[in-house]
Amino acid sequence: MRKFNHTMALKWMIYLPLLLPVCIIFGALEGMFNAVVRIIKQISLDLRIQANSNF
Repeated sequence: MRKFNHTMALKWMIYLPLLLPVCIIFGALEGMFNAVVRIIKQISLDLRIQANSNF
């Protein structure tokens, strides 16, 4: 069995509270951006379908 690396555990204890919120925030922002892009694409598609059905 490998020896427990105390310095690596200390690094994780220091950096995890810093990295986790950053990852959560960027994940939420990416999700919101993707949702807005999908909504814009759907609006564009609906407007094209509506414009084509008018004549």
